[in-house]
Amino acid sequence: MSDSIERAILLIDNNRHAEAETLLRAAIGEDPSAALAYALLADALTGQEKLQEAGDAARQAVGLAPDDADYQVMLARKLIDLDEYREAGTAVETALRLDPENVDGLTAAGLLALNRREFDKAAQFTDEALRLDPNDEAAQHLRVMATTARGEHEDALEAADVVLEENPESAGGHLARGLVLLEQKKYEDAAEHFKEALRIDPTLDFARECLGMTLKARNPIYRLYLRWSSFTERLDRKQLWLLIGGSYVFIRFLRGFARSNPEWEPYVAPIIFAYVGLVFLSWTSEPIFNSLLRLDKQGRWFLTKRQLASSNAFLGLLGSGAVLAIAGATLDVGALFVGGLLTAALCLPGATAAGAESQRARRILGRWFFALAALALLAAGSIAVDADDLFLVTVVLFVLGYLGFTFYGAKLQIDNVS
Repeated sequence: MSDSIERAILLIDNNRHAEAETLLRAAIGEDPSAALAYALLADALTGQEKLQEAGDAARQAVGLAPDDADYQVMLARKLIDLDEYREAGTAVETALRLDPENVDGLTAAGLLALNRREFDKAAQFTDEALRLDPNDEAAQHLRVMATTARGEHEDALEAADVVLEENPESAGGHLARGLVLLEQKKYEDAAEHFKEALRIDPTLDFARECLGMTLKARNPIYRLYLRWSSFTERLDRKQLWLLIGGSYVFIRFLRGFARSNPEWEPYVAPIIFAYVGLVFLSWTSEPIFNSLLRLDKQGRWFLTKRQLASSNAFLGLLGSGAVLAIAGATLDVGALFVGGLLTAALCLPGATAAGAESQRARRILGRWFFALAALALLAAGSIAVDADDLFLVTVVLFVLGYLGFTFYGAKLQIDNVS
């Protein structure tokens, strides 16, 4: 191992990722066939949140050493960070074929299964990893996550306690225990563990995001959303689609039943309104409450970069739309008024696109958002030139595109781009 590589490892261990990147790129320039340099470069880039570049570096390492199970595992983890689950699955399968008892490989397989909502499979991989190495901290953390996802809260708490007994300064252990308490609606206790996780590791964005949830949970409306979200997160993809499809069929049935039996209308209408309200709440809660937290002097520090981008898009579009609409109404300028309303309506798609977890989802929804923005601009322009037919067509396309955005956004969330 060269001096440059040894020094890069020390820099990465001390979170000096930018310096490590510079050193590793120089080492690769001297020896482009150094697989270890590419693997370390992937870690250095991950530490700087350059996830796409990290994935490319990991692919280079695997390309140079395709029979190294550890490099395959490393590639799988970088791809999971990118939500590229299909390619990650191939890397995990290759790693376990090369080394069936690779604990890191089994843990990566469990993490991948957890992200795919295959909770039983995640538990199986975790149990196998812990059978081989009962003290592996990553596998212990994953066991907490898997049992929590399956609703086995007592088992999850026991697993989290095992981690913290062995290492009280485990940021992952505090995060895991906080997640279980969050599921149990013990928000204050959960917040303490998330704070402790951030004290130990200030770069742990997921702990920061969860801490923000506990603050938003002070609001009863957001607590309702959290309960609904907790329920849906325990469903696999097939169950989620069954829930969505079944709900749609059930609402159609209720509407038909109410038309045929008018005396039941007073009882059916509240059910339909409650369902529509729940759907609306599930889409709007995160951007709305993130924006409220964004405006709070202390609360803004508990939002991740993704949540900040989402709330900025929400507030920016809603605020500018309101200003344009008010100006249009005051000055009696129809184009300005309609443009303002449509801009304000774009606040939810804009927030959804900016805050999407998957890079692929952000790319697809971002393009869709800009297409909607172009239609909004065209609709406002058609009023300015008195093109009534064009206005009607663009508004219809805008509404259809808006509904399509909503459906496709939900699909991406469920499929998780697997």
